Amino acid sequence: MIDQFRKTNPVINAFAQQSADNLYHVACCVQITIQQDTSNLCMLNTQFKKYGSKIPVLSNMRSKRESCEYFYNNRHEIYGKMMSIIGSKKSNIPNKIMDLFISCPNFGIAKASFLGQLAVGHKGLACFDSVNIKKYGIDKRVVSAIPKSMSKAGRAKRIQLYIDTVGKLGGSEKLWNEWCNQIYENRIGKAINRQFKSGLDVSLRHGHWFTTWQGRYDIAV
Repeated sequence: MIDQFRKTNPVINAFAQQSADNLYHVACCVQITIQQDTSNLCMLNTQFKKYGSKIPVLSNMRSKRESCEYFYNNRHEIYGKMMSIIGSKKSNIPNKIMDLFISCPNFGIAKASFLGQLAVGHKGLACFDSVNIKKYGIDKRVVSAIPKSMSKAGRAKRIQLYIDTVGKLGGSEKLWNEWCNQIYENRIGKAINRQFKSGLDVSLRHGHWFTTWQGRYDIAV
């Protein structure tokens, strides 16, 4: 298997950890992915880079709009907490990162972990979207919403269940690589603008989808 994760994830981690504004950018781009076909992401993220959060995919859905607004208004605090967690070098980094992002409005447990995967890159963080849920038969309890009324202990237990499931399925890197390959395979035979060249192509495009750095996916694949 071509090592997609190692070519892509560190680039996005470095971008997100560079500044509070960069982390905000990644968080909004995660919101863009919700209920969107992967083949739409190049267009949507190009629009976001040009017009910001006013684009329809964000502004027309209240939950996404409010999430981006909250993240922007609190970006320095969230970024500071994230960098403090990373700097702690403790074993519970994925737990604390997920707890931090789940605290932001409209970040469910799967997208909170995905944002953590993009921003931090820890082996315990990964996104269980509809593709992964179907592929691995993931129990709905793992990805179901955490009620605001849930106790701190209950929330910690749910986060640990998610992280344990990531580990049982092989960890962040394996899940990233297999997801990219699956997305490539799922679009074989589709309209040309909805296809990808390979699993590596899918992976490298994350550098365009989740950063403002240019030319991060334009290589031979």
